[in-house]
Amino acid sequence: MGGPRAHGWPRANSWLSEAGASLIYQPGLPDPASFVRLDFAQPLGPARERTRWTLSYTRALDLVRPFEP
Repeated sequence: MGGPRAHGWPRANSWLSEAGASLIYQPGLPDPASFVRLDFAQPLGPARERTRWTLSYTRALDLVRPFEP
């Protein structure tokens, strides 16, 4: 599992920085504990990957009812 062991910290140019923000909306449908989340991430520095947008729907796992046939 994994590759060869690396010793010490990565080089400074190996670190990738980004800035971002999230908007979370609780619509109340179909469940009051569900959320819609929109994430935005902007890489910092030259010659980096593109801006990322992510849209997700989330519901707390402890609120999921067991399947009963």
